[in-house]
Formats: sequence, structure tokens, C-alpha cells
Amino acid sequence: MLSRAEFNRNMQLYLDAHRFCVDHGVFVYAGAIPNRINTLYVEVNDNGKIQRGKEYYTNEEAQLKIYEIYLHIYKKMSNLHAQN
Repeated sequence: MLSRAEFNRNMQLYLDAHRFCVDHGVFVYAGAIPNRINTLYVEVNDNGKIQRGKEYYTNEEAQLKIYEIYLHIYKKMSNLHAQN
């Protein structure tokens, strides 16, 4: 899992990945689990196609996981665009 230190070292890369994904209709966000304090899941909305993760996270972990997913999608989509 992405660490806070790693995120801080490469913040611009993660922010660029976030911007790229949002510009292409991909949103990653956390949702709360009812009746559970500080327990979140992560969901990816890819132009209306929603996929919910199976793991649960604390607030801090969810925030870092979201940026980790944005970077993964950014790299995957960038490679697809480069091949075309």
C-alpha cells in the first residue's frame, strides 16, 4: 500500500494522475460503511460503470489507496493511448 511519505515525495505525479483520470471520466472515492466508525470502502466510477472494492480502510488508508488506484489507472490508460 502507498505510504504517506511516498505520496508526499511524488505528490505532483499523483495529482497529475488524478487530473488525468477525472478528465477521462474516471472517479475514485471512499464510501462509509453504515454503523462502523472510521471504516471505508473504495469505489471506482469509470464513466458510469461502478466497481466497489472488497477491502475496508481507515480514513488515512482510504485516501492513500485512492491515489494509488488513480496512479494505476493513469499508467494503464497512458499506455493504451501511447499504443494507438
